[in-house]
Amino acid sequence: MDKKKRTEELSKVLNSRRTFNIGGREFEAQRNDLQDLADFEEHIRSQHAMSFLESIDKLPIPLDSTVISKTLSGIYSSVLTAEEKMNVARSIVGARFFLMRMLQKCDPTLTAEEVCPLVTLENLQQVMNEIDEFNIPTVQKDDDDNSDEENGEDPLDEKVPEKQ
Repeated sequence: MDKKKRTEELSKVLNSRRTFNIGGREFEAQRNDLQDLADFEEHIRSQHAMSFLESIDKLPIPLDSTVISKTLSGIYSSVLTAEEKMNVARSIVGARFFLMRMLQKCDPTLTAEEVCPLVTLENLQQVMNEIDEFNIPTVQKDDDDNSDEENGEDPLDEKVPEKQ
């Protein structure tokens, strides 16, 4: 399979849609993309910031505004570890976030109030499995494909001459 055909096939897979049946309702969904992942990281940081601000209210004495500002700045500029992102992604918060994004690509009028209650502790694992199954694309390999994959090379990678 030539590079152009494989790229077109991958594009088709990435932009495909699927119907989800959740809580007795059917929804059309489209895969999450890199922007959704970036927004998810920002969502995690926002949750950390909100938790910090809520904890300030419980302190017996006021916290200096410089400390608050520096702490919030640190939260928003922090690099989230892969483990932290996965832990949140595999929670009910993550499942609801990614499901919302997938459904809103097909129906922007959907609200969190409509969709979030559909993901419960009882169906959390099923919903996460379906989200993962749908979001992890696979591209069929032709039997007559004589690409460099057999040599451990990705045919979509451009060949770069080695420096001597």
